[in-house]
This record gives sequence, structure tokens and C-alpha cells, in this order.
Amino acid sequence: MKEGAPNDHAAHDDAHDDEALTRRAIDACARRGLYGDDVFLVLALLERPEATWPACCETGCEPCMKTLHAAAREALGRATE
Repeated sequence: MKEGAPNDHAAHDDAHDDEALTRRAIDACARRGLYGDDVFLVLALLERPEATWPACCETGCEPCMKTLHAAAREALGRATE
């Protein structure tokens, strides 16, 4: 491989990792009763650093950000609260 050339294998691995993360997120959402647009909210969280995830507003809304956070953390393989 020419130095500085794109690594197609690494790109394939990244795509595979993204697909696996998406599958884990969908499964984690399903375990929490999150479907449809709620899954997209979790996927959007996964695109951002955890420190920037919106906090729970404590108003009892559904889905609660705490539930979305738990699904995202599970997808990442982190302990959930």
C-alpha cells in the first residue's frame, strides 16, 4: 500500500463497527420500550461525546433522557444506572 493512501480495510472495519453499534443501540432501546424516533434520539447521542448529552429536565416527559442515556451507554458497553 502506498504511504498516505486510504486504508480500505480500516474504512471497512469502521463501517462494521458502526453497524454493530447501531444493532446494539436498537437492541438496548427495545429492552427499554423505545422504538421508532426514540431509537434515532439514542443514535444521535452516540454521535456526540457523553459530556455533551442533554440532561434530564425532571418534568416526567417520555422518553426521559435518563432512559435514552441508559440505552446509549448499554450500546457502548458501559454500565447503566
